[in-house]
Amino acid sequence: MRILIYGAGVIGSLYAALLAEAGYDTSIYARGKRLEVLKNNGLLYKKDQSIIKAEIKILGEASNDDIYDFVLLTVRENQLYEALSELKNYKSNTIVTMVNSLDSYKKWEEIGRP
Repeated sequence: MRILIYGAGVIGSLYAALLAEAGYDTSIYARGKRLEVLKNNGLLYKKDQSIIKAEIKILGEASNDDIYDFVLLTVRENQLYEALSELKNYKSNTIVTMVNSLDSYKKWEEIGRP
């Protein structure tokens, strides 16, 4: 199963590490300084007093032609609409929103309609 974590903050990084550790083909999409840190150091996490580097792909650009079984959207609320606009052209069928927002899902779904 291929999974894209769209957002490399605390929640996205945690899920990326856990899913990779469980054996899933996991990629994480990041931008800016976080992308730079991930490319230089990888995604590091602590387990049993050891620092482990997650076996994930780190993306600074996402391709609309790359198909994932699941896209987990883990951005902050102020990044939500930009992320949904980028994801509307993806060929991946399942996007799981993991965002804390008071907006209605209907408003989010309208972004993806032609």
